[in-house]
Amino acid sequence: MSLGKIEQYIKKLEAVKNYDKIKAERDSLIAWVREHENAVSHLSSRVKELEELNVLVEDKTLKENDENFLKA
Repeated sequence: MSLGKIEQYIKKLEAVKNYDKIKAERDSLIAWVREHENAVSHLSSRVKELEELNVLVEDKTLKENDENFLKA
């Protein structure tokens, strides 16, 4: 058996040995990603709602008031 084949066999044994730990870590990271995807989705929806609002202040939109404020 060559040295390369022995090293490859050892790597496979180490992968099998660490499988449960790596799988648990992967599952934990998947749950974390899903949680944050849901949070981002919720926040994106909220931003869209707020952008669609046409807020009037003194008969002008909020955007117009912001532009006037920045010009002053």
